[in-house]
Amino acid sequence: MKVVLISTDESPVAMGVKALSSNLIKHGFKTAIVIMSSWRKDFGNFCWENLEEVCKDVKLIGISCMTHGVLKAIEVKNRLQRKTKAHFIIGGIHATLSAESLLDNFELICLGEGEDVVVELAKRLSSNEPFYDIPGLWAKFDGKIFKNQCQPLSKDLNDYPFPDYDLSHQFILESDRLVPMEGSHIICDYFEVMGARGCPHNCAFCSNYKIKQDFPWRKIVRQYSIDYFINHLKEICRVYPQVRSFWLEDDTFFAKEYNHIQEFAQRYKKEINKPFCILISPWTYDEEKVKLLIEAGMDRIIFGIQSGSENTNYNIYSRRISNKKILEITHSLNKFKGMLPYYDFIGMNPFETRDDLISTIQLVKKFPAPFFIFSNNLAFYPGTKIRELAVKADLDMSRRDRHTDAKHGYSILKNEKIEHKLFHLLFLMMGGKANNFKIGLIPRFLISDYAIKFYCFLDEKLSCLVNKIISLFSTALMYTDWKAFLRKHLRRKQIAMLKSIYYKVFLERVDK
Repeated sequence: MKVVLISTDESPVAMGVKALSSNLIKHGFKTAIVIMSSWRKDFGNFCWENLEEVCKDVKLIGISCMTHGVLKAIEVKNRLQRKTKAHFIIGGIHATLSAESLLDNFELICLGEGEDVVVELAKRLSSNEPFYDIPGLWAKFDGKIFKNQCQPLSKDLNDYPFPDYDLSHQFILESDRLVPMEGSHIICDYFEVMGARGCPHNCAFCSNYKIKQDFPWRKIVRQYSIDYFINHLKEICRVYPQVRSFWLEDDTFFAKEYNHIQEFAQRYKKEINKPFCILISPWTYDEEKVKLLIEAGMDRIIFGIQSGSENTNYNIYSRRISNKKILEITHSLNKFKGMLPYYDFIGMNPFETRDDLISTIQLVKKFPAPFFIFSNNLAFYPGTKIRELAVKADLDMSRRDRHTDAKHGYSILKNEKIEHKLFHLLFLMMGGKANNFKIGLIPRFLISDYAIKFYCFLDEKLSCLVNKIISLFSTALMYTDWKAFLRKHLRRKQIAMLKSIYYKVFLERVDK
């Protein structure tokens, strides 16, 4: 029996369906993987005949997505069900957190991890046995709804096969058509791999809080063994020799014990020897672990700070961390030359006051350069505490179904009724690489204490006018790639001249 697995998320990585596929293959089933990654809200002029051909004569079609991929998942299911009698099952984090919202559109919903659920479902379908009592499955049949409890996880993570990296039965969306996956579709810089599942923290903006409530028997963090992890990376290097570096995508890599990181670092340097990146949290930071990993090849570390306001971190995000501790970590990271620290923040938070936003700007100014600022826009995911606040405040959540980049932030500034837009814009434009002269796109003198006092005056006395100007400015930034514009209309020497003038003026101002 063949199972088709479809991802409707924007990312072409689609690690979820690849993990399901490898476990199905291990149990004797054939699979096809379809990665319908697109930044559009729907599939527009997509050639559906391509997908219908892939799904021809199958009994089971699985669709995996996050919240922002749900409408596209429904679109795929509605189009395919006209041509096939296959059963449709939807899974992924949105299905786990908000199964009730999907019952009108899907007959089968997978809650929690799906490797064992989809294998058991495929077994029952292949032998024509009833399947409405499978643990972890919600099913709708003959007007009845079966809500089966998820069972405690009995399988060790190391018992699962590596994700399915065989491109021979994988397809990807390209120019409104499905094309066979090829090596050119592989993300070679920072190829994503997980060394653990779960997170030890309970941040209000994250789905882990809800998952821990609904699956209390599950360990907070489940680690793959170092042997499994290294062998997984070696397999990727064998199958995709063009991969240049890895992103080890644990929610916080330092949740691993020191001796495990020591073993990993030694083996990684010897057996993999490629640059890699990790994500860490302030509570798990350990300078000795950083040393070990830099020696192993780590060239980038992403540190989740989220806000420079202790009020926001404590009372909105449920993150009990002081700014003093954050500054200690940034100075610790600055000791390691040759590795650029990336600091992760959440912007466009409608619950932040002007003082909260100013606190974030002031904190970032104290970070030792060089560094890089990631500014992600706040999302209201189902089941999170932050979404509960948004519902109570009757906020517009139509643009808040995923963490997004700066361009989407300009859309929020233009379209949402959010206060203190001037300060939101300032921090949005601080995203990017920082040195002693600028942070992102903002010269440091434009966020001096005197400048911030002037912005406070504008925000208090002329907020309506300022907000209108920001809306126009945001519209321009949404639709214009300024770097590309300059490259197109100015010669290289002219751009170099403008840069030299900027730095000369700025340096003279600093000297004064």
